[in-house]
Amino acid sequence: LRLLDMGMARFGDEARSLMTTPRYVAPEMAATFTSCKASDIFQLGVLLYEMATGAHPFSMVDFRESDELRESLLIKYALSNRCNEIKLSPILSANPGFLGLLVKMMEKDPAKRPFPKEVSDVLGKMEV
Repeated sequence: LRLLDMGMARFGDEARSLMTTPRYVAPEMAATFTSCKASDIFQLGVLLYEMATGAHPFSMVDFRESDELRESLLIKYALSNRCNEIKLSPILSANPGFLGLLVKMMEKDPAKRPFPKEVSDVLGKMEV
């Protein structure tokens, strides 16, 4: 599986920008406009959560979008990714191992997120 979001394409270990898809902005990106390898883990966690549940793990449900779509999306998703707790979905409670991995991947502190190898190993062992 390969995912590509050219909004944060970079060379090296760190980038400074918020030019990325707002719904996947990691907390450190929303706070400091800085991304790192752990930011990718957060973003993949959000995507996997959405694929499993059909919903975003952090977004504000009743948020009204304005005419400035990008700014609305940044408020709706980037700030909620930074501030809100994960919505625990009943769908995920049936697979506590997967839920545990997602919770680690979407940890607010990038230093506490798993490394890509750990994510790959856990996902590789799961039955679908």
